[in-house]
Amino acid sequence: MKQFSLFLLLLWLGLLNAHSSVLDGLKLTEHDSILVVEDGGDVVFSWQASKPLVPASLTKLATAHLAIDKWGLEHRFHTDFLLDGDILWVKGYGDPFLVSEELDKLVSQLTAKLAQQNAPPVRRLNIDNSYFDIDSVPGRSNTADPYNAPLSAVAANFNTVMLEKRNGQISSAEPQTPLTNTAKQLANTLTKPSDRVNLINAANAQSHFAELLLAKLAWPSTEIKVGQVLAEDAPLIYRHTNSHTLADVLRGTLEFSNNFMANQVFLKLSGVAEPSAKAEPKPVTFEAANDYSNQRLAKQFGWQGHSINDGAGLSRKNRLNAKQVDDLLVALQSSKSLFKKVDVKSASAVVYAKTGTLSDVRSYAGYIEFPTKSLTEKARKYRFVFNFNRTVAYRYRDRVLEQLLTDLEHLENELELK
Repeated sequence: MKQFSLFLLLLWLGLLNAHSSVLDGLKLTEHDSILVVEDGGDVVFSWQASKPLVPASLTKLATAHLAIDKWGLEHRFHTDFLLDGDILWVKGYGDPFLVSEELDKLVSQLTAKLAQQNAPPVRRLNIDNSYFDIDSVPGRSNTADPYNAPLSAVAANFNTVMLEKRNGQISSAEPQTPLTNTAKQLANTLTKPSDRVNLINAANAQSHFAELLLAKLAWPSTEIKVGQVLAEDAPLIYRHTNSHTLADVLRGTLEFSNNFMANQVFLKLSGVAEPSAKAEPKPVTFEAANDYSNQRLAKQFGWQGHSINDGAGLSRKNRLNAKQVDDLLVALQSSKSLFKKVDVKSASAVVYAKTGTLSDVRSYAGYIEFPTKSLTEKARKYRFVFNFNRTVAYRYRDRVLEQLLTDLEHLENELELK
């Protein structure tokens, strides 16, 4: 017997009427795609679910899945410190979560290692950013907002700074982050008295990292050299393994939609192993990351017609259809707590979801669960994907979600009555 979708089966059994149809009355266009699936796989609603559209930040679901698949949620990224005489080298591998508080831990351990080695006073700090070989980020704009932060293999605080300008004086708006000379130069990008702005380019990112590190080490007279390439024979003195796991990084990517973190992870996916201190890797590129991601997704899911051009969803060359996004939701089901828990009007529904936004793209995807009313009852669960590649009214996707929840709740009640 041909398998019916849940919605069609309910109609056939007479459990729904024309006024209780799921998402009834939506005025959908050729630029839209919607898929609602019951947890068991039955399709509740579908509109152009096989049509590839620009997914915006739903691309981060692919990045998250690929990262978990490659490393596992307990993976931790690292940064190397090497000592060549009185020159301290920093060799970065794109750690996306080196924030000021993590630098404090790093400084404590690095200071202890230098003391154990009876190292001479450090005369110069060399920054090696060569692990990433990128000229630009696909889809990145030149605006100063933190969502458009540059990428770099050596980075601190997501390549952003929180600045405050009062009576013509510039200061750091974060007590844990000393004001650096590089940060001071960004004062002209402030549009309000206190704001977070990005570091514009990778050269600034390296300088800011070095200045911040030296301030925390209390080495004010140490010279800084950025854009250096590490000598092969420099001995490793300390490898800092971040206290944050990949799960922490992906929470920043999925719950808080951090573009910097997503693309740092994406670049590292390309299969280039992080080397030992003496081995020099092939530089990481967007081309290599794109190839790895597209081929891996095609192999795992049998996809065709998809295109991943960056890991954050900034690029308008990205293409995913609703069925492909749903494949990612299935793969990420056990990690749904890394998504944002959505505040919805429905008192009985729990929703974890990810939005995607570009100027003419509004997308939404996630999980819906109606909790059980008894210990023996099985919870009803659904997945949803909305993608509107057109200009829509304010909070349109939120209203579609609320309508979906109302319709599904009505469906649940109909099932209880029957």
